[in-house]
Amino acid sequence: MGADLYLVKLNAEKTYSNNTGYYRDSYNSYNLLWLLGLDYWVWFTSFLSKGGILKPDKAKKILETLTEKKNTLDRLTGFMKEEHSKWFNDKYKELTEFLSKAIELKSDIECSL
Repeated sequence: MGADLYLVKLNAEKTYSNNTGYYRDSYNSYNLLWLLGLDYWVWFTSFLSKGGILKPDKAKKILETLTEKKNTLDRLTGFMKEEHSKWFNDKYKELTEFLSKAIELKSDIECSL
């Protein structure tokens, strides 16, 4: 189980590849949003329109919050084993690049949470 996000303009077939506009965050101890004190069910969902769609203007608001949380990420990962720190920093980069791409393309994001 996890959060699956698809860039509508790049991933109409919903393929599970980062190259085609897909992002996944599993619901386990490696969940990026949980580490940052956020969640998909209340916080993230509050930005969605009907049908689980995240519009580019709302993606920008999420990206702004994630940018504000970067210091939190750096502080928390500083206490982790190197491989765990790398995992979370890579997930952060992947998610922020995904959201930036959606904003740049003015693409909706279909969300399966």
